[in-house]
Amino acid sequence: MVLQELGLRVPQGVVLAAGAEQACELDEGLLDRLIAELPALRSARLMIRSSGIGEDGASSSFAGQLDSYQVANQPEAVRAGIVDCWKSASNKRAAAYQAGHGVALGGVAVIVQELVDPDHAGVYFTAHPSVPGCDLVEYVAGHCDQLVMGEVTPQSASLPADGLPFDGAALRAAGARVKARCKAEQDIEWLVKDGQLYLVQARPITVARRLITWSSTNLNENYPDPLSPLLHSIARRSYYHYFKNLSQCFGMARGGEGEELFANIVGTWGERMYYNMNHVHAVIMMSPLGSSLAPAFDDFVGFQDSELRKGLARPHGWMAKVGFFARCATNFLRMSKRVRKVERRVEAFAAREIHRDALSELFHEFLDIRFHGWVDASFADFYAMAWHGLLGRHLDRVGVAQPRGVQNTLLKAIPGLVSTAPVTGLWQ
Repeated sequence: MVLQELGLRVPQGVVLAAGAEQACELDEGLLDRLIAELPALRSARLMIRSSGIGEDGASSSFAGQLDSYQVANQPEAVRAGIVDCWKSASNKRAAAYQAGHGVALGGVAVIVQELVDPDHAGVYFTAHPSVPGCDLVEYVAGHCDQLVMGEVTPQSASLPADGLPFDGAALRAAGARVKARCKAEQDIEWLVKDGQLYLVQARPITVARRLITWSSTNLNENYPDPLSPLLHSIARRSYYHYFKNLSQCFGMARGGEGEELFANIVGTWGERMYYNMNHVHAVIMMSPLGSSLAPAFDDFVGFQDSELRKGLARPHGWMAKVGFFARCATNFLRMSKRVRKVERRVEAFAAREIHRDALSELFHEFLDIRFHGWVDASFADFYAMAWHGLLGRHLDRVGVAQPRGVQNTLLKAIPGLVSTAPVTGLWQ
């Protein structure tokens, strides 16, 4: 409504308020009124968009969490699309987003809108998410959903810019009007058809994107050589399962929570693999003891940037803490048995004879070990990290000078400790 009040061109449509939803059923009288409006929407296909109450605010945005649909301009197709939009409020993406950001949808409104087949479409940020003093436009040929879903790499520019396939000045002027009316920087979805600019929706830009901190600490030793495409696909999925399985064993991730974090826990640049430390810390902070475990992880792998941990801690009740301590104790008592279990499985796998007709079976068994069996070995990593962190905190608390140096010296003194061999060899 705001866009239309400003005199900006918007595809025509009909809005069903959130109150129209009753257990994902559409009132027949309301449906009749909606059907009567369909001939006025002058396109053979319609876009049905979901719009949640509280969806777009200054601190969170459900963009991409709820579903939208393209349907034929026919009553039954429209009805089915509306119901599907309502149902998307309970999908795993939306549930995980609400849990992770501490926000809740207050219902879902639906917009039934003319589908304009664009020449170009994109998003316009009136303030660049990471470059102060600039704006940003990203665009693709055709529909914008390709960009939103990450299916294509968009063109991007700051306005004004030369050589654009659309009128950048008109887009910038429209963005300035919306920004002035809403008194906030805007994230605007737009499209151009036959030289005409349409604004599809506008929302406040959420909290400025945090720059991702990448770190190869503790990864270079595992992958010292450039990654091949096959190794990259296996390694990336391995770290997904490593963090997810371990988190679930400690009761930290349930019902799809953290799925986006696990899926992007590592990244690749220049054929080398790096931790996404923002996501690593966010995963650790899902724990009731996250504020203690995050610095222990950093110390254990040699990463130093305490700023990343600020603002990630979550509130946890005493029951959650007791439950976490109980899982820690139980898993610690079972750790040696679980490590021996995976070692026996790996040894048996390595001893198998390789036959050409069994390569596929061997490969999938390897993947099963690496993805799902390795959690038994990951407990050794967790408790090594935890005890390493506790030792460091104790040395610091009793006033030992240069506690990290003493901490490593004490660890090197433990006979037969595998992880000390590189340090000892380097010193010699």
